[in-house]
Amino acid sequence: EHQLSASLSLQSSREYHDWFLAYVRFLVRRSSGAGTCPFWLRLRELCYDLLGPLSSSSASSSSAEAWQSQVLGLEKRALLQEAIELIAANDALAQVSSHIVLTASDVNS
Repeated sequence: EHQLSASLSLQSSREYHDWFLAYVRFLVRRSSGAGTCPFWLRLRELCYDLLGPLSSSSASSSSAEAWQSQVLGLEKRALLQEAIELIAANDALAQVSSHIVLTASDVNS
């Protein structure tokens, strides 16, 4: 998380992307898939942050307007797709990735 913050401060999209993937890999390796595992909870939170508001009606207008679809010029949903691929490679987290994929499909349709 510190490296991601540093990349943001330096305005380096390449470093941000590299550290993002490293962070997701770390969370995936440490996650058990159990709902109480702090690594799993952080991974899930990260994915939903990248996904953004599910719809303009389900989120308050101020939070929907505040959500930015990009970070340092990188599309958040493209980052989410990369995260999902890493999550899906872990059998214990397959259900999590499936749920996020279905939710993302609903948002994009």
